[in-house]
Order: sequence, then structure tokens, then C-alpha cells
Amino acid sequence: MHQAMVMAAEQDQVIRARLTAIGPMPDMMRIDKAVLGAARKPAAAITLSEETAERRRDRARLAPDVERLTVGVFVDFVAARIAGQSACGLGREGRAVIEIADVKHVLVIVTNAAEIGPNHRATGFFFPEIAHPVAVLDEAGIAVEYASPQGGKPPEDGFDDSDPVQSEFRTSASYRRLAHSRKLSDVDVLGYDAIFFPGGLGPMVDITGNPLVKAAVRRAWDGGKIVAAVCHGPSALLGVSLDDGTPLVRGRKVAGFSKEEEDGYARADVPFDLETALRDEGALFEAAAPWQPKLMVDGRLITGQNPASGTVVGEAIADALRKAP
Repeated sequence: MHQAMVMAAEQDQVIRARLTAIGPMPDMMRIDKAVLGAARKPAAAITLSEETAERRRDRARLAPDVERLTVGVFVDFVAARIAGQSACGLGREGRAVIEIADVKHVLVIVTNAAEIGPNHRATGFFFPEIAHPVAVLDEAGIAVEYASPQGGKPPEDGFDDSDPVQSEFRTSASYRRLAHSRKLSDVDVLGYDAIFFPGGLGPMVDITGNPLVKAAVRRAWDGGKIVAAVCHGPSALLGVSLDDGTPLVRGRKVAGFSKEEEDGYARADVPFDLETALRDEGALFEAAAPWQPKLMVDGRLITGQNPASGTVVGEAIADALRKAP
């Protein structure tokens, strides 16, 4: 590891930095171009007044000796991610300095569908199927970003305030970033180490068969990336074909929301049965008893059966990324 000063090349570029100092922090600081312009002077420093209130609290807890951030703390995450790099440490004289470290990035691709079926059932992404995997990824030091077919705030379903993991996620910076998900058409999945599709009934409306989604899955797969999904999320794999025309899932072990589970949950609302559709494309579908966790890992393909599988899917993604070159 070595120190690095990274400067922006364009005046209007927004620099995002993550100060890890003594331990991980949950947010990314955004510096506008006016502040960035001042920071370009070698002797300049940005005071902590430019931080969010949340970041000030985190900084005070984790790095109480840091009174200001020198220009060396700023990393252009767009450029740094290409090199798989970004992290910070505490330098001399209480100043923060950049050090190069390997940081993996996961793109979570979320539904925009708020309604499904002839009964107009309210839907969206299923809350624990993001909250639980993201908690695992965050603990592992893996960065998470969000995209959706239309961009913006995805609708949600299934929030349980008795679950501390879900409650913590709902107050997190990651959840706030989710509310500003990028349009999938504006994202190149090759800039990430893995893509992940959470479930909920929503994906069966606007993720399944979506040309942009299929192209993203195929591009990620051909690019050697990890492709992961949980519950109804594996519906994103349907219709994705390889160069020879065979379905991506053919001959591969896959888990997803089972027929038995759907029969007792949303049979009257879903447009098709996920287990049947995956089997029809040649997937080696396996299922546990209803609502019990089930994980399937077949090379770079990671899938889980239901909401109870979110944590093990997150662990499998983290483990695969640790082993990835």
C-alpha cells in the first residue's frame, strides 16, 4: 500500500471520498465544484464544515484527532473504481491521507414496479432482501451502489420494524442512496465486480424480460463478473442466452422462490411461476422447505430461495469477491 494524491481533471467534476480512518464509515462525502476548486491548491484544506452532520458524528467517534481533510483525502471514485482502488487512513499531524486498497463494488439492480397482477397488489423490492445482504457486504468492506430500470426511488414492500437489520438499513446512508438509484441504461456493469437482483414481486413486472436487464446480465457474465439474485430476483436470469443460444441457467444449479411458496403467497398475482420458468430453461432448480434459507452457488452464479436466504446470499457474494483476482 502506498499514499496517493488524486486530483480531479475537470472543473465541474464531483469528487466523492470515503474516510475510513480508524474504521468504516457509512456515507460518502460529496464536495461541490466550488469547494473542489479551492481544494486544488496544494496547501489548501477542506474544513469539516463541509461534512454532513452524520459524517461529523462518525468522524468524531472514529477519528477525533482529524480536524481537517487535506486535498489528499479526495478520490474520484469513478476513476478509482476502474483500478479497483480506494480507501483512506490516518496520516501524520492528524491529517487524512489516501492509501491504495482493493475495494470491491456490487451493483444492486432494483425494481421500479409498485403494482402487480389483476388484483393490483402493491409491491416493490422486498425490504429484507436488500437490507440483509447489504449489511453483510458493508461489514465486509464492499461498496454497494444501486440502479433500476427507470432510476429514482424504488417502491418497497415487506419492511419489518421488529428486525434490527432492516431498521438500521432504513436509517442508513445506503438506503438514502437507494432512493436515488441510477437508470440502468446509464450504468456499465463492467465497472462493478458483481451484480445482484433482490426480490419482491416487482421484478416479475419490470425486470423479467427487460432488454436492458438481459443485456446487463449477459455483459456482466461475459465480463467474468459475479451474478447473484435472491427470491424472485432470479427472474432476471430468464431469457438470457449465451453466444451459442443456450439459456444462461441451463445445466446450472439455481435457487429461487419455489412453486410451493408461491402457491401460499401470491399465486393469484404473479404472471408466471418462477420455479417452472427456470426449470423450463434447463436450470437445475433446488428448493428447501418453504421459507427456509437455501443457497446455491454454481461458479459465478449465486442464488437464494427466499427472504430468509438474503444473509447467506450476501455472505456468498462477499466470499466470492474475496477469492476473486
